[in-house]
Amino acid sequence: MKKIIIGTIVCGLVMMVSLFTLVNLLDYGLPTDQAAVLPRFGSFPYDEETGVVEYTKNDLDERCSQEIVDVLATRGLYFKKIKRVGFGCITAFHPDGTTGAAWARR
Repeated sequence: MKKIIIGTIVCGLVMMVSLFTLVNLLDYGLPTDQAAVLPRFGSFPYDEETGVVEYTKNDLDERCSQEIVDVLATRGLYFKKIKRVGFGCITAFHPDGTTGAAWARR
């Protein structure tokens, strides 16, 4: 049985970043170093100075291509690109006794 330990360093997005990390590991079978650093989307943009939440779009990692953003816009999905949507770290213990570890630091 594979055992996985994950952690996230985010403000308000802990469950979302954790979910994306687990999906990358378990559903897509990615190695830990890829699963921790893939671009992801977040929740609604929040302006810390005004306290205003923008409910018309979601945060999106700036590394996602503009081509993808444009296609999604034609389907009524809008995003605001930001530098990073959460940080994650992973340690995986595989059934064969090997381990993998990664920390999203880019």
